[in-house]
Amino acid sequence: MTLEEFLTKASGYIPAGTYFALLNGEGNELVSTLPQEVEQLALKIIKASAGLWDVGDYQVKSLMEGRRLFVFKISARWVLAMESPEKEGVLLHLARRLQNMFSTVTEEGEKSPEVAAVPSPPEAIPVLLPSPGKAVELRPEIVALLRAVDGRKNLRQLANETGLGFRQLCNLINSLVAEGLIELKLPSKPSVLAYELAPSFASPEAALPLAGPSLKVRTIILNLDTPKTIPQILEILGNAGIETDADDVKSVMRNLEARGIVRKCQ
Repeated sequence: MTLEEFLTKASGYIPAGTYFALLNGEGNELVSTLPQEVEQLALKIIKASAGLWDVGDYQVKSLMEGRRLFVFKISARWVLAMESPEKEGVLLHLARRLQNMFSTVTEEGEKSPEVAAVPSPPEAIPVLLPSPGKAVELRPEIVALLRAVDGRKNLRQLANETGLGFRQLCNLINSLVAEGLIELKLPSKPSVLAYELAPSFASPEAALPLAGPSLKVRTIILNLDTPKTIPQILEILGNAGIETDADDVKSVMRNLEARGIVRKCQ
């Protein structure tokens, strides 16, 4: 089985609402439909497990809104990462099925697949350009893609709308860019607000006496060894078994900021 055939077949098994990637510890990817921040988290897990995992080992990390990141060593070189609302058992069963399929790809020619040239990140937005004035073969899949391109939808959204596999869509996009029909634009990233300890505190432990008796506040302060966003703080509290919500955490952080314990940062 070729890599192209594997990706086409694998896309038929991926549940709706599930994004996936094939990555390795060097940051290379065969394919990725993961949100950029989730892909970075997966890469951290892969690098941390380098030399420790055997094929078939995996790790699950809880994310926001009931979603989870499932990272599975699918071969000696490659790791499968899935971000999904599905349960761990469902993702493990799927990963093992894909592992069996992927083994036929890596065995052909006795080498792992070559790294694909895929437009990255999946949030890139194709924009139609004026006609280049030369003939272009408009196959049905290209016509469907060009009709879907509106300057607002990104690569991931276009793959879902057209029914094309992400890798196939990226190959088509590459050819259309080369033909001068399309250009790719990256959306500007909004500033991400985070909180860090005020400079007067050398460490979280130094600020702890001002935290008071609240376990929630003490847990937040102890985890401010590096800047944290509200979603990251919510995840930390959730992992500690402390029930709260975004509005409550924002209120706590505003209070800590007013008391000079933390400050905003970008």
